[in-house]
Amino acid sequence: MPWEWVSGGLNDAFQYGVLDGSGPVIVDASSGIDFSPGGILTIEYLTGLTSAFGNPGGDVDADGYVGSVFKNDDPGSTGEFFPSLYTPMDWDTFLQALMGVFTDASGSIVGTPFEVGNGPTAVAIPVGATQLQLGFNDDLFADNTGSLRVQVSGPDRPGVVPEPASLLVWAGLAAVGGLAIRRRRAVSV
Repeated sequence: MPWEWVSGGLNDAFQYGVLDGSGPVIVDASSGIDFSPGGILTIEYLTGLTSAFGNPGGDVDADGYVGSVFKNDDPGSTGEFFPSLYTPMDWDTFLQALMGVFTDASGSIVGTPFEVGNGPTAVAIPVGATQLQLGFNDDLFADNTGSLRVQVSGPDRPGVVPEPASLLVWAGLAAVGGLAIRRRRAVSV
């Protein structure tokens, strides 16, 4: 799930699906990423496949089921809406596409949820954000399988030469595991 239904703020208004999935992958300062407002993070799909239908080998990359009738503000098979209901409607966010949202330390949404897809996707860190949460565009999560390897790098600042920093995220779907941080800031979930 790209964000949890915590009480308060935008999370109460930004509900989706049947709430049957594991929490999002969380990237925060402990991952070596600076969350100063205005910094630009770049998120990019590297490898892996996922399935919204239980296929153990996975079906799709981070763009999801491109061309599917399940997208944007359409309800899914459960009759509930997808997280993409709350993204800007100037593009199609398909079933199982990788999504992101900035939140504060309590998990309350700061800003607007967005599609990541295969990327690279550059996003500005909004005021009040202390973490980036990543998950998938779906309404029923219990049957999801597979994982994606995603790189989060930055922040870049206009007019500043950035230090090399990146974070590799394994966005798992079936269960949440522990964190493993290496020199390149790899995180497995």
